[in-house]
Amino acid sequence: MCTGPFPPFCFLMHIIRFITLGVLVGLPGLAWGQIRDTLQNLRPGGPLPPYATEYQGTDQWGYWTGQNHLYREEFAEKYDLPGGGQVVGVISYHTGVWASPDTLCDFRVYDVVTEAQPPYRKPRLPGTLLGEASRYHSELDLTGGSTVTWFDEPVTVPDSFFVSFNLRDYAHGGFEGDTLALLHGPPGSRAPADAPRFGRNAVRRHNHGGADWVDFYSQNFTNLLTHFTLYPIVEYTTTDLADDREMSAPLQLLPVSPQPARQEARIRFRLARPGWVAVRVLDVHGRPVKSLPSQWHGAGEGEMRVSVRDLSTGTYLCVLETPELSIAQRLMVH
Repeated sequence: MCTGPFPPFCFLMHIIRFITLGVLVGLPGLAWGQIRDTLQNLRPGGPLPPYATEYQGTDQWGYWTGQNHLYREEFAEKYDLPGGGQVVGVISYHTGVWASPDTLCDFRVYDVVTEAQPPYRKPRLPGTLLGEASRYHSELDLTGGSTVTWFDEPVTVPDSFFVSFNLRDYAHGGFEGDTLALLHGPPGSRAPADAPRFGRNAVRRHNHGGADWVDFYSQNFTNLLTHFTLYPIVEYTTTDLADDREMSAPLQLLPVSPQPARQEARIRFRLARPGWVAVRVLDVHGRPVKSLPSQWHGAGEGEMRVSVRDLSTGTYLCVLETPELSIAQRLMVH
């Protein structure tokens, strides 16, 4: 089951960014922005879709990133958010089967260990639990769509943090037939240059003595450079529209106008460097109804306009695309 503020668009939530801007009263010229963004290390729209690798050996079962014969319980992906912020939800993708529909799993947020505290707290791996939200196994979308999980309260995070998918302790019976898994990117989806970064993603092994986290690539016998499909929905506030975090993004979609659009919609954006930009408009079922072919734009702000005269009144999704990234925003047509 996919949940969220706009259920028809849940399958595309991983590329949505909402930007709300205002003016600080009493401070002329100083603008503030409450940014809601979705972070992801796995490049969207890659040549191969995410999947889950199955164990194939004798007496082996399950998935590398899910329930398996090794009883791995939790999988975490590290993210960087300079200046920190708040995690309000997590978007995830799953596969497998559940035989225990009323069993709970968790989506968690951790800080990053900076100083070792033997035997289990290891630098650059998940440390203190900052927040979590639980879901029933039966609520996970196993058909290829996204599962969107919202936290009851925003979770404040520092510059670097982990988000995780926790399957809990399933090693002692009662879970026969369950093979739930988290999807991961295909081989090569994590750049070889990133391989030396210990703790980019991590797995927690079954252990009653403490949280036994290890590096997924170098310490889990998997030898797979990949990213997990765990995408934190974050919020942060800037006191300058030229905030470093925004300016460092390769592509930013500015508010689409007018809202609602009657004749045409102006799609404004900002590029960190020159590149090709295309626009698609999708209906609530994800079907393309309008498109503008790729156009070359210089660095900085740009604009493309799409006619909406022949579109029915309603809600659409405007998708701005470059070869590296896609970002979407709601478009109202009247």
